[in-house]
Amino acid sequence: MFKNYLESHGIHHRFTCSHIHQQNESSERKHRPGVCMRLTILSIAFLPFKYQGETFLIATFITNSLPTFVLGNIIPYEKLFLRHFIIISHSFEFLVIHF
Repeated sequence: MFKNYLESHGIHHRFTCSHIHQQNESSERKHRPGVCMRLTILSIAFLPFKYQGETFLIATFITNSLPTFVLGNIIPYEKLFLRHFIIISHSFEFLVIHF
């Protein structure tokens, strides 16, 4: 019944095998540093766990502000928007300057 509903709305439902190395490990490797960074921010700032959502945004911003080897040492923001930017930081208040 669910399969018919999906097909009638043009949705192709695909299943993944959660214990297969090729489908699971790459996403886990990408997710693990973000979790570690969030927990580190929470512990360094002595924040309660209820602020994990805000630390997720900060950790994602920091991760996307760092050059990566995969993109040829280019910042993901630069690759996506074809612009350079400079980050000026005063504690956790970021000012992004486009040029």
